[in-house]
Amino acid sequence: MAKSPNYYIYGLNTVTAVLNHSPERVLTLFTDNTRKDDRIQSVKQAARQLGLAMQNLDSRGFEKQLGDVNHQGVMALVKPALARKETELIDQLNALTTAPLLTPMNLVTMNLSIQLMELTHYQ
Repeated sequence: MAKSPNYYIYGLNTVTAVLNHSPERVLTLFTDNTRKDDRIQSVKQAARQLGLAMQNLDSRGFEKQLGDVNHQGVMALVKPALARKETELIDQLNALTTAPLLTPMNLVTMNLSIQLMELTHYQ
């Protein structure tokens, strides 16, 4: 079976979720060199603490990789999440003490899909 290629994720919430829950997946963190606010600084600090590679980009660098999207000044090159078996999902759902939020992923944008997958995997 061929390996899934690495890909870019973007947006403060998405990147923060992966840094918090799956930092081993992050290959490089990219931040907008014009943003100096607390939220970007928090993401950069987390990446430094994890020893991750970081690069500053200008808006052209973000647009080259992502196109015209609302990246919020942050993106990360990540490895794909490990595929899980259906039985693992069923076991995880059966172990929950509260009702889970299940949503059909083909109806959700990729950015939100990544957030939901990360959040539900680590509850």
